[in-house]
Amino acid sequence: MAPTTKTSWPTPDARDANRLILVDAGSIYYPAFHVMKDLATPDGFPTGAIFGFTRTLLKVVSQYPSTYVAVAFDARGPTVRHEKYEDYKAHRPSMDDALAVQIPKIKEIIEAFEIPIFEAPGYEADDLIATFAQAAADEGIDVLIASGDKDLMQLVNDRVQVLKPSRKPGEDFQLLDADGVEAYLGVAPTQIQDYLALVGDTSDNVPGVPGVGEKTARKLLDQFESLHDILGHVEEIGNGRAQKALQEHRDQAELSYDLVQLETVPLDSDSLEECAVGDPDWARVRELFTELAFNSLLNELDLTEEAANVTDGPDLDVTIVDSEDALDELCEHLDQTDEVSLDLETTSENDMNAEIVGIALAFESGSGFYIPVAHDDEEKQGQLALTDVLERLRPYLQDDELTVIGQNLKYDAKILRRSGLELRRIGFDSMLAAYLLDPLGRKDLGELTQRYFGHPTRSFKDLGVDHMNELPIDDAADYGVADAEAVVRLKEAMLPELDEKGLTRLFNQVEVPLIPVLVEMELNGICVDRDVLEEQDKELTVYLDGIREELFKLAGEEFNPNSPKQVGRILFDVLELPVIKRTKTGPSTDAQVLRELAAKHPLPEKLLTYRELDKLLGTYIRALPEHIHPETGRVHTSFNQSVTTTGRLSSSNPNLQNIPTRSAMGGQIREAFVAPEGRRLIGADYSQIELRVLAHITDDPGLIDAFEQNEDIHARTAANILDVDPDDVTEQQRDLAKRVNFGIAYGMSAFGLAQWAKIPRSEAQDFIDSYFQNFPNVKRYMDDIVKQAEEQGFVASVMGRRRAFTSLNQREQREAINMPIQGTAADIMKLAMLRVYERIVAGEIDADMLLQIHDELIIEADEANAEDVAHLVEETMAEIMELNVPLLVDAKVGQNWGEI
Repeated sequence: MAPTTKTSWPTPDARDANRLILVDAGSIYYPAFHVMKDLATPDGFPTGAIFGFTRTLLKVVSQYPSTYVAVAFDARGPTVRHEKYEDYKAHRPSMDDALAVQIPKIKEIIEAFEIPIFEAPGYEADDLIATFAQAAADEGIDVLIASGDKDLMQLVNDRVQVLKPSRKPGEDFQLLDADGVEAYLGVAPTQIQDYLALVGDTSDNVPGVPGVGEKTARKLLDQFESLHDILGHVEEIGNGRAQKALQEHRDQAELSYDLVQLETVPLDSDSLEECAVGDPDWARVRELFTELAFNSLLNELDLTEEAANVTDGPDLDVTIVDSEDALDELCEHLDQTDEVSLDLETTSENDMNAEIVGIALAFESGSGFYIPVAHDDEEKQGQLALTDVLERLRPYLQDDELTVIGQNLKYDAKILRRSGLELRRIGFDSMLAAYLLDPLGRKDLGELTQRYFGHPTRSFKDLGVDHMNELPIDDAADYGVADAEAVVRLKEAMLPELDEKGLTRLFNQVEVPLIPVLVEMELNGICVDRDVLEEQDKELTVYLDGIREELFKLAGEEFNPNSPKQVGRILFDVLELPVIKRTKTGPSTDAQVLRELAAKHPLPEKLLTYRELDKLLGTYIRALPEHIHPETGRVHTSFNQSVTTTGRLSSSNPNLQNIPTRSAMGGQIREAFVAPEGRRLIGADYSQIELRVLAHITDDPGLIDAFEQNEDIHARTAANILDVDPDDVTEQQRDLAKRVNFGIAYGMSAFGLAQWAKIPRSEAQDFIDSYFQNFPNVKRYMDDIVKQAEEQGFVASVMGRRRAFTSLNQREQREAINMPIQGTAADIMKLAMLRVYERIVAGEIDADMLLQIHDELIIEADEANAEDVAHLVEETMAEIMELNVPLLVDAKVGQNWGEI
């Protein structure tokens, strides 16, 4: 039976009674967890694995309706394979807590769908699947195995096929028969056990035969057909290295063969009837999907209307302001209020080009006004002129007495500024409130109204038009007013939550006041010299051509350096370098792998250089001219206030944060950012701010003393750790100490230091141990903050900026250690931006703020007073927050960004 295409639950008469679907749970929920690691319910419960598994389960049941379906799980504890090999899967870290808490919910959903679940102590899911598949095939039943596990492909035959899920959970499957398996792995299903015994399986710690890679294994099996035949004819193997490896590791090959063999599980019954699907408990499904906020799945299964907490939005009283009299009535409301929610409807998401189509205003829950100004209408009936509307609104919106609230108000404020109107008093932004409450969560308006009120606002894509001006006025009014009105209600719901979590001060004194500062900076933009970029393009193109030729010589043939597949072939087949790690598609060729391989051959190091320069050429040198605005002649990046988990700003269109800071090419690109004639750029940079924050938070005497004495902190650290005189510290020793100083703030491990410094791991561990002996409060802080994250579920900056943690694997422990440091550094920079802006507005500093990149502010001033401005900015930034150590700011003046 061909698969159906619609995602729906099949009726009993639509199911194939001659087919069994066996689902390998772990091979589906585990990758889903990593793809959707940030997905969670409003209260922070992680749901990525649950959602990915559920969507895949629904898709397989819908596309291949079957009378018999079963889901197999790995049982806890050791298996029969551990009896054969103690180190089986020994290298695997314990299951991430954020994944472990989702497994019971996955099982609850399966049970709600009345699908049988199987697990057997001492055996893995693969063994259960093999047992049921064999039993079904013996009865003449077709079997589909939903799994991405190569081990299970050895079961494929005339009756058994594998449904290999997409790398993106929920997308279509790849149906593999025997020919498909051979095309995918390069060996027949009957040879997979032999193949895995030769190459091993890093995910399960199956050793395989060292020195025998995938290509060699395929050649051997093509020649000898099985591992047994290979081991019986080792002397006939032409590949000397493979022959020696098999002679030396024969026992290891045979052990690996046993480990990858699928076992028959002794069950009370392996009857097909054990796998019969029942009728889903739809009430329970609704309850679970609602609890987990799986609204898209509720919609797909037509369960939304019956879900207990999903309701329609409130009925709105929408007034369309389509005449002077109606505008007078609106202004009367403005006269009588001290707060209004604003939402602009525009022609584009690009706030440097967008034009206003309509203005939505709401004063209270349940009602609002819409002013249409540019909907498509030949006679423009029922619309007012934008210039007239803005002139009438100006006394209110530019009045310090009227507070404006909204969702992502930076966008609206920027467009209004381009139209000549400045929002003077912004009081609440629901997107920023959501960001402070949950930096990792969704912040779009529909998601927030769903979370707080049980119903989403309509999204633009649901309106059925490409541009807002194409929408009829009545529909636009309903849409715009609903958004503005939603913010009125969100404010009442979110402010108490901000207060409860100690985030009110940060919200009112940092994030909201920063909106007009960012608007100003984005509108100011920065000049970029096209001629400089064109010259760099020519020089770098020639240089890259030379590197490419060197790569071809080192490889002995031409290849595409930008193709991971071709690079992999050169590294591992042609040069026969060792495979460091694997991905789903084969051996990895990422930067970390290339750095490790660079010690064994010159090509990987050269390839790293090529990749970096090629990326700079495409991402900046050739792309920046496209971002120069035709009217201003400047580049206007957008600063994103609600993206990073630490509170730092990011930038986009273009992203100026990623220009390398320490490479020569990165410096050259910065030379293209220039001051216009008669002006100068000023770069004011916080010196070692994260280390100073670390000294403040840990109150470590050694760190504090070094900063108070204005010593070279890296030389001081090297001297302390290595027990040498500071004057005798070499540049290499200082670099190592510098790496440790900054790395400690990111929770760096000995393994990470060893990789970077290319030193033995034991030596790296000794270095870190010595660091902690000299700076004991740092170690105490690291231990305490991880414990705090475990106990209270979050960590915070000095100003109270939070990040929640639902689990703490090694990566998340590092993030918990780093967040208070980076979060405090982010708060300091934002406070500095606010104070410098205040002084500019007050006329105390005659300059324009342009950019904030990392720990640096870029400012533009007249050449005549640039040095005075630099001094004032330096002074302002240094005094922004009192720490246990002084804040040091270095301000430089230059003609271009590269100089400063």
